[in-house]
Amino acid sequence: AQCRFCGERPYTSIECPEEAAVPVLGVCAFAREPPFSYYWDHSCQVGLKGCFADGKHVGCRFCGGPAHADVPCPSAPARHECTFPNEPT
Repeated sequence: AQCRFCGERPYTSIECPEEAAVPVLGVCAFAREPPFSYYWDHSCQVGLKGCFADGKHVGCRFCGGPAHADVPCPSAPARHECTFPNEPT
């Protein structure tokens, strides 16, 4: 097997093959907290509206607000409710 960086900064110009094992970080990393809502979207791709919001991770996506009104924000979990990217079974 061969390894290669792809998809995430600074390798956004290198498309990941479908069979690639891309690590799921699920965390946006802004230098300064933006005044807009954002969330992690595993379906994001470079060029999709709101994706690459932090300029570092393709999966970081802006949502709602005037500039991204057509990108709905996920509903917030109820207080004291845990959420998991991969629900345990």
